[in-house]
Amino acid sequence: MDIINPSLSVQRLPGELWELTVRYTITFSPQELNPPFDFAFLDAVRIWEWDSHDHDTLTGWLRIENFCPTTTSINRTKIVRVTDDLLDTELGGEEVRAQIHLRNTTISGLPVERFTPRWRLLPG
Repeated sequence: MDIINPSLSVQRLPGELWELTVRYTITFSPQELNPPFDFAFLDAVRIWEWDSHDHDTLTGWLRIENFCPTTTSINRTKIVRVTDDLLDTELGGEEVRAQIHLRNTTISGLPVERFTPRWRLLPG
């Protein structure tokens, strides 16, 4: 299993809300799809504020979903809404990115985690 092509887009909503859309593709080997294993997986995202010298997690793991893939490649989209207050961690514009977490819930093993590229928020 792997996470490829992670991306983040950000949209300012009315009021004090931001909508962050995380998109990525998960790939699986044929062995991860077929009997006798029929593995189950879990994915989730969390949002970070990213600086050149210090990084802050802004959320815990969100949009946690369990699923059983039926093809070797699936596209995933997770939408997270956050407030101005949550994003206000320093003066000026913020840079945010999403961390994607994927793990096989059927067997023990290390998760796969990837980050999206950074997205610069403009103040105001």
